Amino acid sequence: MTGNLANQVSLLLKVSKRILLVENDPVKRADLVAFLNKHNHEVVAVKDGMSALEKINNETFDLLVIDKNLPFNDAVTLYQSIRNKNLNISAIFITNKKQSGTDDFYTVEYREFKNNFVEILKKIIENNLRENLRKSEIEKGVYRIGAFTLDPQKRLLRYKDNAPIKLTPKESKLLKLLITHNNKLVHKSVLQKKVWHNDENVSFSSMNVYISRLRKLLKKDKNVNIKNVYKTGFKISD
Repeated sequence: MTGNLANQVSLLLKVSKRILLVENDPVKRADLVAFLNKHNHEVVAVKDGMSALEKINNETFDLLVIDKNLPFNDAVTLYQSIRNKNLNISAIFITNKKQSGTDDFYTVEYREFKNNFVEILKKIIENNLRENLRKSEIEKGVYRIGAFTLDPQKRLLRYKDNAPIKLTPKESKLLKLLITHNNKLVHKSVLQKKVWHNDENVSFSSMNVYISRLRKLLKKDKNVNIKNVYKTGFKISD
C-alpha cells in the first residue's frame, strides 16, 4: 500500500459509517447493533430481505452486514437484487461456519466478524479506493495492475519506468479484460466472446497458453497474480 493510499484508508477508518444490518435472529441482531454502535457507526437493523430492499430504495448506506443464513435463501436474493440495481455498496456476509466468499462480498464467521471487524473494514476501504482509482485511470485509457501499466491501443506493457514490451493482439485484449475485472473471476465464455471473437471451440488449455505468457511478463511484480479457476475462467489480482 502506498503512503498516500494508507493515509486515505486511515482517515476513512475514522469516519462513522451508515450500516444496514440484516439479521433475523433478534438476539444476534441486538448484539451486532450494540457492537457496531460501540465502534461509532450508525446502524439500521432489519430482520429480512424485503425490509432491507425497502430501506435501500429509500435511504443511503455505506455498508451492508447480512446474515448469510437468512431463511428461504433470502440473503442471496437480496444481494442479487442490490447488484441488479447497480448499487455500489460493499457487503459482509456473516455465517455460522467458515465459508469462501465471492468476488463481490466478504464472508466471515460471526466470531471472526467481531474479533477482526476493524481489519475487515480496513480491507474493504482499501479495495474500494483501489477500484475507484483504477476506474478513473481506465477512463483516461490507462490500465494499471501492480507496478505495470498497459496501453491497449499500442499494445505496450510497461513495468515502472522500464522500456515497454510489445504484446500480441490477443495478449493485449486478454490482459486488458483481466485488469478491467481486477480481483474478479472472468469466465471462459466472456473470454471466448471478447478475445476469441465467439470462437466456442477454443479450449481452456489454449487460453492457458496465453495466460502462462502473461504470467512470465508480470512476474517482476510479485504481488501480481493470475489465478486459474479450473475449466471456469481466470482472475488477476495485485
